[in-house]
Amino acid sequence: MLEILRHTPSWVYIVFTAILYLGLSACFSQRLEIRRILYLPAVFIVLSVYGLIMGQTSSFLVPLSWVGGFAVATGGMYYLTLARRHRYSRDGDYLVAPGDPGILIVSMFFFAVKFWFGYTAATRPEWTAMPLYPISDNLCSGLVVGFFGGRGLAQWSIAKKRTPEELVAPNGA
Repeated sequence: MLEILRHTPSWVYIVFTAILYLGLSACFSQRLEIRRILYLPAVFIVLSVYGLIMGQTSSFLVPLSWVGGFAVATGGMYYLTLARRHRYSRDGDYLVAPGDPGILIVSMFFFAVKFWFGYTAATRPEWTAMPLYPISDNLCSGLVVGFFGGRGLAQWSIAKKRTPEELVAPNGA
């Protein structure tokens, strides 16, 4: 195991630290700036689609698996996020999202799975030639992007539906 960590590129540790920070911060109630809610999901979508295009696969199932994972996760997270209790800051410029350790758990799970795909590609390149490998990898990528995309989309739609009486949050937040 220590050998795996020694040969891991340094950028992976940076990504891990960023995901860990975002996941830990999501465990607590957050003030989300309404105009920035969709930034992170947009970055994930751009990077994931770029990776999908650069994969240069001839099978239509690979992009289809990404789209399927994206659609399922986006829809699921959209409705799960809508079910959570969000409120607004007094000035109305922030959406106050409740803390959720599920974000940390799911983020770490997806990181571990994507790390495994990268490790496998580096140590067993013959596996990447199997048809199920790129399909599974891109399905996982679609799920990750959809997870954050659905959450961001739901928070954005909550923010856009606000009414004047909702601008003052209960408990003085």
